[in-house]
Amino acid sequence: MYFETILVTAGAGFLTIGLILSNDIVRTLKKQKLATPWIILRLLIFFFFFGYAFMAARFAGVDILTAVSNDSIVALVFFFGSVFVVLLAFLNRDLFANIFGVQMSDRQAIAKFLHYSKLDEDIDESQLKEIFDPLRDNCGKVIRYSIADIVRAHPLLERGIILEQAMGGKNFTLYLRHRCRDGFREIPVFHDCRLEYRSQKSSRLL
Repeated sequence: MYFETILVTAGAGFLTIGLILSNDIVRTLKKQKLATPWIILRLLIFFFFFGYAFMAARFAGVDILTAVSNDSIVALVFFFGSVFVVLLAFLNRDLFANIFGVQMSDRQAIAKFLHYSKLDEDIDESQLKEIFDPLRDNCGKVIRYSIADIVRAHPLLERGIILEQAMGGKNFTLYLRHRCRDGFREIPVFHDCRLEYRSQKSSRLL
């Protein structure tokens, strides 16, 4: 049992590192009110840690809970391990969507934009499908974009499209994302209530 004891103890050590890293993530995400899934993951890591510690003690000859069999411990670890993997997959899917955007057709993206912006019905659909003239970013890249591109880049539209009431209408600040040699950049682009391009600000690295 010596090898098994070392192996399980090493696993508990790795879980300790995971707990430290997950604490850092929770502290960061609490400011954005996005920490709940990571708090659940941290609780699962705690469970695994105590399960590993229990098994390491049993392999070393110290039996804390004689009523609990090895098979029961293994079954619990397997079950909660699958829960852990599914939850982590959901979190990574959302993370990658926030970085790379989501896949949807132009029609779906435009419908989502109209629902979010509550634009007047006299907006012509051709304006929503328009490909706007190329912008030259301060990184040197030339970019063409549409409203649908903005929607696809931001799963949470309130982070990518800012609406402001002005002169009886709505003005839009669109945060246009693109990838350049330094990483992902975001350009604030300003459009009027008719979605006509007006101006842009310097981009920033995300």
